[in-house]
Amino acid sequence: MKNLITTLILFFGICTSINAQAIYVCNQSKNADFSSLQDAINQASDGDSIYVNMSHESYGEISITKKVILIAKKVFLHETDHSTAKIDKIILEKIEDGNTDASYSVIHGFEINHLMTIADPGNYVQNVTLTSNQLNYKPRTHSTATWKISDNKY
Repeated sequence: MKNLITTLILFFGICTSINAQAIYVCNQSKNADFSSLQDAINQASDGDSIYVNMSHESYGEISITKKVILIAKKVFLHETDHSTAKIDKIILEKIEDGNTDASYSVIHGFEINHLMTIADPGNYVQNVTLTSNQLNYKPRTHSTATWKISDNKY
């Protein structure tokens, strides 16, 4: 019985990641799935990957209310025109009443001006991965002890 339960948990975990979608965002092209990063996040399902193209324009302020993987396209391309994937402000939310939780999100390869969390007291956004970003300040959020913050420039 214990093996059956373990097998079912693994099966559903694999099916969840198999069903994850790749979403492409570019604020300067009609060839992407979305031109607005916030619209892409809103339409994404838990665990989806969102690939964001470089731009000379900021993607603005975004709010993350679910587990998403945000990857700037410069990770894959060597851009020479000095464009970035800039985000003015990222708000990571974990509110139990609204069933909102950005825990386990990944943010990789962006220029970020401001990052903050919104959470119920004592119920922090956990296990966020921030890697290879240009952070224009040191993140000041509640309890980043479970976060992986590495290879960022300040």
